Amino acid sequence: MLTQFYEGETKKFQVNITYNGQAPDITNDTVRLLIKEKKEDTDANAKINKTADVATNGVNGQALFTLTDEETKLTPGIYFYEITWALASGEFYVLESGNVRILDRITDV
Repeated sequence: MLTQFYEGETKKFQVNITYNGQAPDITNDTVRLLIKEKKEDTDANAKINKTADVATNGVNGQALFTLTDEETKLTPGIYFYEITWALASGEFYVLESGNVRILDRITDV
């Protein structure tokens, strides 16, 4: 579960998908992360709208996210997030949703 990260840092994490106890091949699917200030914000106005890398390890059900330091330059505070899985067949699932805290840094780097 995505809980917190520092503003302006590179954030890498993976989401492991299981379906009926098995890791499905997700290489033809789309796994997406949205981070919004308000739940009612449109997807187009999301602070972060990122598609995961499913080519590298998708055959094992792993979606890899890399958020750049530019993408994470958000005002520190609490945001809403959702990770979704859209299958090539048209099925759609919400894998995670909740709050994520963006932490303030003390370095200038």
